[in-house]
Amino acid sequence: MKVFGHRAIRGATVHRDGPVDRLVLSERPGEGARVHAALGDRAGDDERLGPLVAHVALSLRRACGRDATWSKVWQDEDDDWIILTEALDEHEAHAAARAAVAIARAALDGEDVDRAFDDGVVAVHEALASNSTARMLERAAMKRGIPVTVLGPDHLQLGWGVRRRTFWGSMSDATSGLGHEIANDHERSKDVLQERGIPLPDYEAVRTLRGTMEVAHELRYPIAIKPLRGPGGVTPYIDEDGEVEAAYDRAKAHHRWVVVEDHVRGTPHRLLVHQGDVVAAVRDGEEGPEDVLQTLHPAVRLVASRAARIACIDLVAIHVVADRLDVPLDESRGKVVGMEPCPDLAAFPGGDRVADALVATIDGDGRIPLVAVTGTNGKTTTVRLISHILKFSGGRVGMACTGAVEVENQVILRGDYSGPAAARAVLREPGVTHAVCEVARGGLLKRGLGFDRCDVAVFLNVGSDHLGEGGIDSVEDLATLKGVVARSAKQGTVVANADDPHVWSQRNDWTAVIPFSLDPAHPDLAAHLAADPDHVAVTLEDNVVVLKRGTATFQVCSILDIPITLHGAAMFNVQNAMAAVAASYALGISEEDARAALRSFNPTTGQLPGRMNLITLGGVKVLLDYGHNVPALEALAKTLPRLGTGRRINVANASGNRRDEDLRAFGAAIAGMYDRIFLCDPDPRRRTQGATAAIIQDGIASSGFDMGALTLELDEGRALRMALAESRPGDLVVLQADNVEAAIGLLNELRGRLEAGESPAQLNEELLA
Repeated sequence: MKVFGHRAIRGATVHRDGPVDRLVLSERPGEGARVHAALGDRAGDDERLGPLVAHVALSLRRACGRDATWSKVWQDEDDDWIILTEALDEHEAHAAARAAVAIARAALDGEDVDRAFDDGVVAVHEALASNSTARMLERAAMKRGIPVTVLGPDHLQLGWGVRRRTFWGSMSDATSGLGHEIANDHERSKDVLQERGIPLPDYEAVRTLRGTMEVAHELRYPIAIKPLRGPGGVTPYIDEDGEVEAAYDRAKAHHRWVVVEDHVRGTPHRLLVHQGDVVAAVRDGEEGPEDVLQTLHPAVRLVASRAARIACIDLVAIHVVADRLDVPLDESRGKVVGMEPCPDLAAFPGGDRVADALVATIDGDGRIPLVAVTGTNGKTTTVRLISHILKFSGGRVGMACTGAVEVENQVILRGDYSGPAAARAVLREPGVTHAVCEVARGGLLKRGLGFDRCDVAVFLNVGSDHLGEGGIDSVEDLATLKGVVARSAKQGTVVANADDPHVWSQRNDWTAVIPFSLDPAHPDLAAHLAADPDHVAVTLEDNVVVLKRGTATFQVCSILDIPITLHGAAMFNVQNAMAAVAASYALGISEEDARAALRSFNPTTGQLPGRMNLITLGGVKVLLDYGHNVPALEALAKTLPRLGTGRRINVANASGNRRDEDLRAFGAAIAGMYDRIFLCDPDPRRRTQGATAAIIQDGIASSGFDMGALTLELDEGRALRMALAESRPGDLVVLQADNVEAAIGLLNELRGRLEAGESPAQLNEELLA
């Protein structure tokens, strides 16, 4: 048995709408049966290792009084076990799964499984009882519906974008750096406080052992020694020379300067001050900590409050030594002996209340408007168009899609960012007011959503693509998977393509929906609008995108004025534009802003790289488009006749993770669209180089295509150059580039050289060199 991965999935998956714990492990022959035999009555019915581990993990949680019953277990294409268990509390679920693995290992190693099970129960109890500051903040945020992002150990982000707050323990992004420095520097804090009348012991900072000894003699024993900065390395009681050197070394290990101060007789107390108010007080007596907040004298409260305000820090523990705190410090001979910035709230009674107060500083639920876009085709175009509309209306937008992550018009990451990690990257950006994220099949299948819910889910279409992977074997399976995104709009709106039966059949799963359709007479649109005067739909009337609300119709924009439709030739981009109009309405964007944004969004390599970029090179039209599946080709085939009547030349490829039958269908589709084909293989995935192209070639041949017009060139860059070199004025060259950036770079170079006066013949010769 070997564990290959263990992580929390905080967003919905196709298996469950709530968070889950995901464990991946392998099983050697016979291991499941051995574990089953060793566990006896605790094993359940299934002798296979994966179901056994899931059963034990849930049993451990139930033994701790938790109502945990849901799990799902299967084997992937590598025969590894994928084990999902419900995880409303991810710490509990993670501890239980880890303990279940330890129990299985104990069984395999012949160790005491009863003891291992008891240890597992203890581990789950400890995970539940964990009361660190981060856990307190996490619980307080969850009560308010604020999304929690774990950035690192004890490092949390609560909320998204401009409404986010970050905490490292109890230190927040609002903690004063000046205050933290003062409170953490023993000498500086004492200097600042002493001159304001805060009662402190006599002290002096020194750098050498000799100096430490001299100050000890001046102050007279007993004394205390501590480093200049930080909480560690403190020796609170020294009453002879023989103890000084060890105390000095202990403090010196933390800082090059050492503070020597009078030892204050009395009992240590800790007063927690938040925003100038004492919210907790603890007496650290011999019998353990005692809550003394209710008996705290007003004068003592004032000293602690003043100390925190003088130091300019919003959350701090004031350390006081005194016989008692129900009288003023001058009566009990008490002193303030230190300040602890950003203390552990778990060390104080009522720490949960302070955590609640810290979280309460977040505006509402800490969320920003989030749009999630899914479908088989058109996702990237729609994401970029919605982002453009939001930017046009004044939003500071974070966008993630196939190609890039952009924040406020700046590309911060390049690559395929259509998964949960990309969504989290956008939502972590502190300057973002709106987020628009593409959600593709792969990340959704393997890692779930990168968020718990969205405000608008755009569901474009479902077509045959990437079938045969991860249990997605049919278009219906794919529709169910992509439907996860729509269901995440729990309190928001689903923008849905009413013309796609796989999309529209899920409408009863949604709370609110804005349908869009190319057919103004679509019967379900009329029924939807008639059901409620506030219902909205988007459709097309006389080549004008219109928004209907009840019986009213509002004209948004003629498709002839929307550049990405190529003057109405690209009807699939008309659909994408309609989806963007519906999403912008759901977000409260005015029709005027939406109209102006639609008119100013162009299918250029700058605004929409790799999606229907039409470029003219010396009389040759070059169309750069990313579409790699049959539904995309079918849509494109309807557009090509309106782009020119000359020869059609294509550079084609498809990813190797498609099924053989899908690759053959892809080949048959391009055979019916083009006169000349250059076939390459830039993305073989698990196949050997050239294997994917060979299957596509079979599909091309099966359609009766003239195979003399096919060139097999596996290198995409070389295939692009060959196609462009062969083109002549009047031709249409369609580049289905996988490396969009390289293709754009080549086209820009050629256009620049032609504009500079170089001849097409000269360039064609160089392209083939």
